[in-house]
Amino acid sequence: MYNFVSLKRVLFFIFFLSVSIVKGQNLSDQQSQDSVVLSVLTCGTGTSEVYQAFGHTAVRVKNFTTGSDIVYNYGMFNFYEEGFLRKFIQGKLLYFVGVEHFDQFIGDYLLYGRSIREQVLNLDKHQVETLETALANNALPENRYYLYDFIYNNCSTQPRDLIRKAIGSDFEFAHLSTENSETIREMIDRHMTYNEWLDFGIDLLLGARLDRKADSDTRMFLPYELMVEFDSTQYHGKPIVKDSRILYHGFEQSKPNMPSPDLVFWSILFLVLLLQIFFTNSTLNKVLSISFLTIVGIVGWILVFMWWGTDHYMTKWNFNLLWAMPLYFPLAFFIPKMGKMLSGFVNFHRIIYILLLVFWCCNPQQYHSGVIPIILILIWSLGVFISPSHQVE
Repeated sequence: MYNFVSLKRVLFFIFFLSVSIVKGQNLSDQQSQDSVVLSVLTCGTGTSEVYQAFGHTAVRVKNFTTGSDIVYNYGMFNFYEEGFLRKFIQGKLLYFVGVEHFDQFIGDYLLYGRSIREQVLNLDKHQVETLETALANNALPENRYYLYDFIYNNCSTQPRDLIRKAIGSDFEFAHLSTENSETIREMIDRHMTYNEWLDFGIDLLLGARLDRKADSDTRMFLPYELMVEFDSTQYHGKPIVKDSRILYHGFEQSKPNMPSPDLVFWSILFLVLLLQIFFTNSTLNKVLSISFLTIVGIVGWILVFMWWGTDHYMTKWNFNLLWAMPLYFPLAFFIPKMGKMLSGFVNFHRIIYILLLVFWCCNPQQYHSGVIPIILILIWSLGVFISPSHQVE
């Protein structure tokens, strides 16, 4: 089966590569009259890797005089860079713009079945020269690296800003009805339907700044939204996109076959309640409670580190810390020995959890729905230590 799938992908790759090259070379007569044609490439989403989930943007420069056909590819990084994982976690990893031949660029997208759409820009000779020079200068070794930001400085916003500057100081993207219609988190959620666990992780790690309404500029952090903006924008009475075509339609992406976080956490809560009903073993309940509180405490310390120990802009002001309280680790191990003096501490935290549930919709940060059963489990876990049967004199 594996060999069959691999062979099928190779055949897809060979076939669509040849088709794409033909399409790329057979431009319209109007376009081929220009010595240089610049276009925006928007690549569809993928499910094989996390970084494929939001699509990709690149800029193609085809020169009919020299025969060159290159792509400026932003958002690239080196897995083998020294200290890669540490820099990535701390938000200090430098991304870069790469330059590759068009045939090489589309290879991975064809292989993984990710769609490719091309928008040929409607630019005059001066604008083409300005943008081509800016791209080449940006790709120089001393200029190619930049500090990546998931929302404000990524593979979509970098080429957008270069193109906008090259067109002219009076150029503006169209203001669409979608502007300020949803938050950044809601936009991300639309791309996470294929993997609820990835969605849960994003909602957990990224703070309240993600719940701001996305204006026109912010929406363009997604390649698809940038593509829509180009389609909708005119400059001096003319569409900024001269021609648009699908180079490759792609195919349906596979989805992980796993239970959702909601199902997992509600199931855990159900099992906990069953144990509470049918087993009165206080030792078992204490072990479970300490385990839950410890795990949540560790999660809390991770959130604290992401807030104060990294340069990531979106991990600040994370109100998940209202339920993922770091003090539970290592405090959970000492709670059983605190006796009646514990009741005030526990009741205070349980009140916080109840308020989080009651005012769920009023929270300045949108929690993942899987947090509801987690909070209920925490209420139960704390309650174990203040019930009369578990008091220690």
